[in-house]
Amino acid sequence: MSIYKTLFLSSLLLMGFAVNVQAQRVSSTSNYDTLSQVFSTDSSNADTVPHRGSGR
Repeated sequence: MSIYKTLFLSSLLLMGFAVNVQAQRVSSTSNYDTLSQVFSTDSSNADTVPHRGSGR
């Protein structure tokens, strides 16, 4: 019975490490995407054009 508890706890520990590594990998990928948008040389940003209303 003791071996089952040991296997269960070590599998939980390994799953925790795997989830942590995956979360860091996703975080670093989203940081790379954000940095690539910041340093982009594309000057056709439509957000700088003011919105024109209907005039009514």
